[in-house]
Amino acid sequence: MASADDPHYTSLWTRDAAFSAMGAHVSGDPALIAAARHSLLTLAKIQAPNGQIPDAYWPHRDYWDWGEAGATDASALFIVAAGEHLRLHPDVDLCSQLWPCLERAFSWLASQDANQFGLIDSPEAGDWMDSTLCRSGKVLYVNVLYYQAAIVMTELAPTFDVESNFQALASNIRDKINHLFWPESGASYAEILSHHRAENFRADEFPHPASPAAYAAAARRGRWHYLSHVQWGRFVDECDTLGNILAVRYGVADSGRAKRIMRHLHLSPAVQPYPVCTYTRSFAAGDRWGMYKAVADPFQGERWRNPPGSYHNGAVWPFIGGLYVDALNHVGMRDEARAELVRLAAANRLSDDGGEWGFHEWIHADTGLPSGARHQTWSAGTFVLAHHSTKGF
Repeated sequence: MASADDPHYTSLWTRDAAFSAMGAHVSGDPALIAAARHSLLTLAKIQAPNGQIPDAYWPHRDYWDWGEAGATDASALFIVAAGEHLRLHPDVDLCSQLWPCLERAFSWLASQDANQFGLIDSPEAGDWMDSTLCRSGKVLYVNVLYYQAAIVMTELAPTFDVESNFQALASNIRDKINHLFWPESGASYAEILSHHRAENFRADEFPHPASPAAYAAAARRGRWHYLSHVQWGRFVDECDTLGNILAVRYGVADSGRAKRIMRHLHLSPAVQPYPVCTYTRSFAAGDRWGMYKAVADPFQGERWRNPPGSYHNGAVWPFIGGLYVDALNHVGMRDEARAELVRLAAANRLSDDGGEWGFHEWIHADTGLPSGARHQTWSAGTFVLAHHSTKGF
């Protein structure tokens, strides 16, 4: 469950379970590893007929749904978590049980490509940022998970003697992410469609003007992060911390880009003494990207509203901090990773009830106060992952 301290979170949230499992898988604790396994089987049982994996499941009510606006990342994270579990803890029976569910989930994901660009689309509030700070269209974070899901399918397909194009698809997804979300001077936006007409494709024949012009405008020297998301005619040039960290962790970014991303994240302003915010800045009502949905905020529960520095809007999330430490190690920044692990521990020790370890959901960017539900499983899970990744360095 996401947290035992809050009725809303005494439930199986797919994304929380997937990120928590990253720590469970390396913990060496049989009970935690078994919990990750059981979570996968539970989600498989409530998979929708079209293959989509639910956003959350409340077992005490036997109720599940797919989020108010959808949960594109949930299906990808289900596949990613299954692949990681089976790689670290081989289980023939589990693999056989999950494979049909993984195929259906991946098929559903692939169907979310609205314009056949090779990357999938998300609705507003259709990923872990499911409150009133919203991004939509081609979202970096979701497409990085889509890529990793394709990698998992590539690794598992031979077990079932399946002839598939998962490996070619994964390579294509990676290329498309790097083309679309890291625009460079002289690159053609229309090349995103080259996979459809490889022999006679001509980018200069692309008939739609708005997005190519916006793409060219987004190209700049010295880029240090991927774009956050791409909507029609809008290339949102903000640093989605989690999306960029996962691009490093899963190898979407080559070594040069990966080091550039992590060096700059390490130098970016954060809430001292705690590591990385959701975005490297927060957004006010009327921001030029339209990410902060001020018109919807009054209707949201107060605890999930997004004024600057709060919740999704530039706050510190310890679960992202754990992945950040792991990514620093991934690029060889080991001294920095050890230092950030200490800061992450300080963040997770904060508690609003006087306890020693709060493992809170998030920390306010301006006040440094712990907020949200206590004892969040993914805050603890990625802390275990971070500690594990720094051992021996």
